Amino acid sequence: MIRLEKRQYIKWFPLFLASLSLGLSLCISACSGYRQGRESGVAAGASKPVQIAGCYSNMYYNEEGGDLLDFEFVIVPSPSGYLVLYQEAGGSPFEPQLLPIQVEGASIHFTIPSDGRNDEFTGTIKSDRLIGEFIYNASQQKVVLKRKSSYWIWDTESPHMNGCYSNIHYDRASGNVYGYKFLIVLGPWDDELQYFLLYQHFENGKADVSLLMPIDKREKKEGKEIKDYSIRFTLPQDNPHHGEFQGVITADGLTGQFSDGEPILLKRSKECCQ
Repeated sequence: MIRLEKRQYIKWFPLFLASLSLGLSLCISACSGYRQGRESGVAAGASKPVQIAGCYSNMYYNEEGGDLLDFEFVIVPSPSGYLVLYQEAGGSPFEPQLLPIQVEGASIHFTIPSDGRNDEFTGTIKSDRLIGEFIYNASQQKVVLKRKSSYWIWDTESPHMNGCYSNIHYDRASGNVYGYKFLIVLGPWDDELQYFLLYQHFENGKADVSLLMPIDKREKKEGKEIKDYSIRFTLPQDNPHHGEFQGVITADGLTGQFSDGEPILLKRSKECCQ
């Protein structure tokens, strides 16, 4: 009897091993497939559309030479698509330009009018930077611009013209964004400082207006200390508030009034490029 049991065991043992091997193979295959599917699912879930709007800058002040250098792009929405506030600095800041850009996925392209010719910029936006290339006549220049606050937003207690002023707010009832954003940047500083305003008006959750304008300013001093700045700029005829805007900039923000009588109060903000 014992010998019979041994014979049966010997007879069925290879089949048992084959079945066990097949089962293990199927299990490994299934587990591998599950892991790959899970990983691809995580990747797919983590893959969010890149935010195009924002500030991308490598502009800096060289204290040794007393020069302002490199580039800053502020990309903003508009009714006609995205625009870029493009500024270059080569010793002093050049006059900023507001230019239309082509956007496809995370890739951008725009043309820069310069001294009678058109330079080109092509780049790719990442979550934390913009990697791109300027194409000049017969040369190329690669750049990496970090996603960061604008160079012109300074964290100081004393009043100064340049910076971001905003009263943007979210209306829960409508689910839309409303308000104004003013980003004031410095232009060429040859004989007298020149200031330019990127003016944005948000209505029903969209940027109703994106304009770049020069502004006039007047300083109010007590002794040698500047207490505030009076500013003035003119909006074009096709703007809902066409006419003049007058306001006063202090260390805290900007208060002013449009020519149609609408008053506004804007606080200094570091989020002008969001």
